Amino acid sequence: MLRKRTLKGLLSRWHKTKPDSLTYSRALWSRQAQKGELAFHKQDQKRQGVGFDANSKFLFEHFGLIREHFRGCTVIDLGAGSKLRTKYFDEAQVIAIEPLADRFLDEVPWCDLNVAHAVYSQPAEHRIEALIGCADLVISINVLDHCYNFYQIISNIRAYLKPDGVAFLSFDEHKYRDSMHPLILSDEICHEVFRDNGLAVSRHTKGFGNVKWIAKGRESYGHGDFCLNYWLSSA
Repeated sequence: MLRKRTLKGLLSRWHKTKPDSLTYSRALWSRQAQKGELAFHKQDQKRQGVGFDANSKFLFEHFGLIREHFRGCTVIDLGAGSKLRTKYFDEAQVIAIEPLADRFLDEVPWCDLNVAHAVYSQPAEHRIEALIGCADLVISINVLDHCYNFYQIISNIRAYLKPDGVAFLSFDEHKYRDSMHPLILSDEICHEVFRDNGLAVSRHTKGFGNVKWIAKGRESYGHGDFCLNYWLSSA
């Protein structure tokens, strides 16, 4: 009986202290995930060629993001990486937010973040006051599962949007976290976080549908079973 009670107590304490799948230690994220991201981008062959831009064009068109629709608009590229997919948008004012931006610009020869209208070398969790209420579009591709605080990111996205602005977020769903993918983002919990932050889901899909070849036959960006795709606006 004593053993059963002890085991029950241990299980109860484990559930109460089990790590939140939507947040992660910033120190560990900086030490592990960001180190890995920098190493990956330095040796990533596909971003160095013209195929990356063609892939971005096909991806955006598949998701219904038309080049001309954001002409003259402000587009925030959240987690821009070392090469701007958002150059795709014709005559848009692109603002890049990327925690490794300074390192990419210094250490990755083919990095093109310098063509953006503005670059903020900050994590997506850091709120940039100058960007509040300025975005016609906030877009993030294959980023949010690599971060450390999903709640804060979604709150920031809501703050950056103009009253009639929209957001498009696409990221992998995971069953387990690892050092490069610290967050476990399920469809159910994402809807809750969006709602709590005043964002309405106008459309959502899972995977790439009939264009799986974008990710070499997969339904994700490579580290989950499916990617989750959300079109959002202010509620």
